[in-house]
Amino acid sequence: MNHLLDVTGADIGLLSDSNLRVLTGKLCEADYLQAGLPTRGITWGGHQDATDGGVDVRVRRLTELDASSVSPPPDSHVPRAETIFQCKQTKIPPSLILAEMSKPGVARLLGELTAAGGAYVIVSGTSVTDSRYQERMQAMRGAVSTINGSQHLALDFYDQSRIASWVRRHPALALWVLERVGRP
Repeated sequence: MNHLLDVTGADIGLLSDSNLRVLTGKLCEADYLQAGLPTRGITWGGHQDATDGGVDVRVRRLTELDASSVSPPPDSHVPRAETIFQCKQTKIPPSLILAEMSKPGVARLLGELTAAGGAYVIVSGTSVTDSRYQERMQAMRGAVSTINGSQHLALDFYDQSRIASWVRRHPALALWVLERVGRP
């Protein structure tokens, strides 16, 4: 029998597209709150299918508001102070990654993130093996290869297992997920 708060990848796979986005935003906030850091730079909202230029959740520096730049906590799943999360509950094969990241608005955003030393993370509600993960990472690197300085852009792909692992660090969010998927 599973532990009451043991969220699995399968649970993440049952979330709706919009709930996956909300969960990703809440996870970013939870990491920052746990470390005693401000969350004002963490944003998400609007309609899930709105044209957003590849932004579902954004974590940004608040240097214009704060005396110092806030970096993510060292043990956070937020890789950089400037991070964009693109959330998709559907399967995202390498060909779709290339198509998504090559859209003009997304390509412009990736250029800005590169200049800021940021990160772009695709969050998927599906499960991928290590070899499929590597294929997706290769597609992401290929999509940004023409951007000057793209080697400074952090890229990653979080599948349902990695999201479940992140959720298990925050019991309140484990309850949030389990409530949405109807698991007691």
